Amino acid sequence: MKPSAIGSAVRGIRHVGDHVTVARYSRVTLHEISKEHGAKLIMEVETAPNPLGACALALVDDGAGGQGFVLACPSPTIRETQIWRKGWGAPLHIIVSDAATTVIHCMAFSHDSKWLLVSSDQGAVHVCAIKVNLTPLTSDELHDDDEPAASTSASLTL
Repeated sequence: MKPSAIGSAVRGIRHVGDHVTVARYSRVTLHEISKEHGAKLIMEVETAPNPLGACALALVDDGAGGQGFVLACPSPTIRETQIWRKGWGAPLHIIVSDAATTVIHCMAFSHDSKWLLVSSDQGAVHVCAIKVNLTPLTSDELHDDDEPAASTSASLTL
């Protein structure tokens, strides 16, 4: 990738297996890395202003012996975090913060990808239960306009 082709400065990066996320000020990209092809862009997600490059990447089991990648990043809507499944055209989950404005400082999936932790400038850590369905999608599901599932969460002030 040429720097001029990828836009604004890199704010954050996460690497899991043969995938890497690159967070910029207002978007996050997911790339697949290989020796033969270098970095192949898999998906691009628009975000709210993300000056600290907050994003998280996890490899999750599908329950049937397969695996897939999920990506968490700020939503274009202030106060929201979105969770994306690789190859899907809409977020799996939207997590809403109770603060009027929030700058996300950091986010991380638990080791088993069942929880997402999000810290913000509000002095809180949001702990969100995540259920990821990685069963194969039909073409109708790829273009489904239904709202993504909301996640349950609890906030901890540390």
